[in-house]
Amino acid sequence: MPSPSKSSEPSPQKIRLGLFMYTPMIGGAEMHFKDLIWNLDRNDFEVTVFYEPWGEFVQFLDLENAPRLRAIPVKIK
Repeated sequence: MPSPSKSSEPSPQKIRLGLFMYTPMIGGAEMHFKDLIWNLDRNDFEVTVFYEPWGEFVQFLDLENAPRLRAIPVKIK
């Protein structure tokens, strides 16, 4: 019996994941958020990050150097 060809299997779609964080300061939750957006498997997830664009937080997340993601600043105030 021939083994099924990998090319005949449908390729799984990536899960679209939108993540948002609003924060007045950087602490443990923000570190967890950064670890999450940096370490999600991009073969499984299409990541979009929504964030408040305040300088210290943007610099902390280092989104310009993060693995493939879409970053969208959101004005809260």
